[in-house]
Amino acid sequence: MPPRSELPAFRVIRRLAFALIFFALIDILVGRAVTRSMTPAFDSQYRFKSGTDITSLRLYVDHIGQIHANNTDNRKIVAFLGASPTYGYRIKNARNTYPYAFESTVNTLMRKPEKTQKEVYRNAVQTGAEAAADLKHNMGPRTIGDIDDKPDTKVVIPPAYNQSPKTIKAYNLASNGQLVADQYYIAKALIGNADAFVIQLNYHTFNPHDANRPHIRYADLPHRLGGPVSSGEAKTLGSTRTLDQRANATLSSALSRYSFTFAQRDYITSTVFGGSPKALFAQLNPATAGAGTDIVDGKTTPINGGAGSSAGGAEANALAGDTGESSKPFDSLSAAQKLLIIKRCSQLYDYKIDPNDSEIFFLKRLLALLAEHKKRAFFFIAPLNVQALDEYGIYSWDSYDANSKTLRSIVEAQGFPFADANLGAGVVAADQFFDISHTTDAGGIACGKWITDLTAGYIWERQ
Repeated sequence: MPPRSELPAFRVIRRLAFALIFFALIDILVGRAVTRSMTPAFDSQYRFKSGTDITSLRLYVDHIGQIHANNTDNRKIVAFLGASPTYGYRIKNARNTYPYAFESTVNTLMRKPEKTQKEVYRNAVQTGAEAAADLKHNMGPRTIGDIDDKPDTKVVIPPAYNQSPKTIKAYNLASNGQLVADQYYIAKALIGNADAFVIQLNYHTFNPHDANRPHIRYADLPHRLGGPVSSGEAKTLGSTRTLDQRANATLSSALSRYSFTFAQRDYITSTVFGGSPKALFAQLNPATAGAGTDIVDGKTTPINGGAGSSAGGAEANALAGDTGESSKPFDSLSAAQKLLIIKRCSQLYDYKIDPNDSEIFFLKRLLALLAEHKKRAFFFIAPLNVQALDEYGIYSWDSYDANSKTLRSIVEAQGFPFADANLGAGVVAADQFFDISHTTDAGGIACGKWITDLTAGYIWERQ
């Protein structure tokens, strides 16, 4: 009988073992190299690279987890979720996006002497009486308390905040075209590592009659992040996966959890090739474009920058009514261009919320998730160019007001604060918009400071 080392079965097992060890070493080396190159970027006003969708999402989420685990200086981590307005679609400098304008303003205020309630209120309402009334309603007892004609009193800090963090660290996890379902799965991945959330709602995505709106923007998002999809969620998403596809998804989830290279394959290929090999092949062979990517109702976007992955940017362009003069603010466009943009947006904004719509379903799931884990979260409707919509008189605010009240009631029913940036005169001035929903750098700073005012004493507080 030949020695055991010469038996065919033993040789196969030995080769497999060597192969696994080899690939494990490669995985470790690639992981260290990628992590080392990306870590400084994540902590420096990071946002997803334009044109690559959210290929670095898993790496970004893992980094936030590491920061949370090694948080020796007691920083509070605030995760911003949203779509193109929060991402900063038209904002040139990332530090002027909502999250980092908020972070900068809060950290500056936390180092200054505590102001009285009335001082906070006076500083926040200089934009006008209508905005002041709306701000007072939005802030409510959850923020600065009763601000009527009572004597000045200091901000009451909740008992849970007796040991206040030294600073706030904001992370921008928004990307063009995100829907509430995308935000839900990202929040699910971050729920143990983020101390608080600021969540932007896009008014137009709640339109149940928008035929171009999918149920989730990035179809592969749930299993890429390693999170399960419940039967109710799968039904709402309209999953049409076959048994083989479900098995592949399970295998992908397992590999994503234990293999860094597999989990970050999209980020690595987009960095090396400028996109996924599948997308590059699809460009050379149009007949195969989109094959194997539309796993939910044929209306989803692959996370890997593949065919159709520009849907988020296309959505942003469509809403903006991009006329090819993207460098010009709205006020600088011709009357005809302005009218075209207003008409497009008015069609998206005129609707009535359907309680059975997928956006409402995932909003409730998101609220339940946050409530279950006792997280603090601030919800707001992103700013619109209110003055431009009013100037042309095409859009009626009746349906908007009704839908805003519906969203407010859903959010506040779970005990979370809600604010609408478009009541009264609006938060952002007309000359701080590039279109109807995307701000300039100045508009991003204005909205970041508005969020700062409304979350004082709830998400952050002075020392």
